[in-house]
Amino acid sequence: PVEKINGVMISSFLTLPGKEDYVHPTILLKKLNELGYNPCEGLDEENERKNRSEEELTKIFNEEIKIIEKRFELVESLINSDDYDYFFVLFRETDTIQHFFWEHKEIVLNFFKKIDNIISRILKIYECKYQSHFNVIIMSDHGHGPSPKKSFNLNYWLSIKGYIPKQPLLKSMIIQNVRKIDNLLRNKGISIESIIPSSQKLFKRISQSTKELSKSSLKINKSKTIKIKVSSLGISFFDDIKKNKAVYNSMLSKIISQLREIKDNNDVRPLYLVDKKENLFYGSYIEKIPDIILLPNEGYLINIDVFQNKLFS
Repeated sequence: PVEKINGVMISSFLTLPGKEDYVHPTILLKKLNELGYNPCEGLDEENERKNRSEEELTKIFNEEIKIIEKRFELVESLINSDDYDYFFVLFRETDTIQHFFWEHKEIVLNFFKKIDNIISRILKIYECKYQSHFNVIIMSDHGHGPSPKKSFNLNYWLSIKGYIPKQPLLKSMIIQNVRKIDNLLRNKGISIESIIPSSQKLFKRISQSTKELSKSSLKINKSKTIKIKVSSLGISFFDDIKKNKAVYNSMLSKIISQLREIKDNNDVRPLYLVDKKENLFYGSYIEKIPDIILLPNEGYLINIDVFQNKLFS
């Protein structure tokens, strides 16, 4: 939920569907509803598939344009309705659009031209209201690059090493083949949703299942197990093993050493960095990050899908 600041705060894409505590003061809810503004709008990249037909990509582009236009309308309304010492707005769609269109440079350029146009319109509102008595800062929170073409399947590696239980082979094969069929159809410009309308829901269920099953039991020996949590950032151990420093440090060293030795069929290491968090970070929030930190090499993604049945894909 938003903070109750001396001013206005409106949350973003992290707002849970159906929640109304995404705006302060709540009296602004009526205005947002009149504008048709929805903070949840946009692509859920974790659940949406990247491999899409040209028709679907065009639809995505147009939807993202509508979202930034709607946000501009909200900005315009807020600036004209009150005086603020500080005003901040985020257009996260510049990030989303590059995930889907990195190989389509002209589309990315056109989208940035649209963002430039919106920035220009915001500046004109300020100039009309305050002449030249204001300062503007434009910034990006990070850079960008092409989407990875290959993935290192971390959960599968942990399972073949005997650290976590393997997923049932039949279930994994069914899910993998559904994905392959979907991608083949999309490469031909055919949407599987036109054949099976519920297919998008299936993919979202798969994604949710992956999250739920990311917590697994790690085998120490036949009689004792510990629990770990796997994410694309690394591997976390539950507190029960950390109480035994010797076992914990031994397990860390063993897994780190094994992960550093992994190479694909082209003799390329999928992981650029594998290390203990204490060697990389310090501070009061260090306990909130994974115990083993992983960073992929360029061109690779760390995949935590529990239904993978091979090491690289």
